[in-house]
Amino acid sequence: MVTARYTWDVDALRKGFAIHRKTQRAAKLIPLLAIAFVAWGAYESYTSEQWISGLPLIVLGFLLLFGSRPLAMWQFSRAVRRSPSYGAEMTYTFDPQQIVNSGEGHHATFTWKKLYSATVTRDGILLYTNKNLFHWIPATAFASATDIVSVQGYLQENGVRTKNA
Repeated sequence: MVTARYTWDVDALRKGFAIHRKTQRAAKLIPLLAIAFVAWGAYESYTSEQWISGLPLIVLGFLLLFGSRPLAMWQFSRAVRRSPSYGAEMTYTFDPQQIVNSGEGHHATFTWKKLYSATVTRDGILLYTNKNLFHWIPATAFASATDIVSVQGYLQENGVRTKNA
């Protein structure tokens, strides 16, 4: 049995959200869309009689390129701070049959078969209960690095689709 404990706050969850966001299709398409807007704006500026005509598209492209990640992180941080669980200690207990998640005012037990997938990194573990809903357990929540290896073994034993990042 492996136990992981951490305080549910923005600092503990930020890295997990960043890792999750990298897997999202929309987050991958935003830079491409931004580059397309910049290119379109540059083309408009070059081909029109007034160079300023493409400027709004170029500005939109740069806003998408440099503003989407900070905006997503701001929304995430705001949602975490507004959550009733903010500041509560979360405890995850892993054994070969199930995962138990408990904290202030809640207790949930689910089997490994209920997991959609998992991502294991050096910073922690993302457990997906569906394609977009995840539980982040930071590496600092575990007593030792061997505990993460044990959880990874449980994932493999139970046939959970696992990605190492």
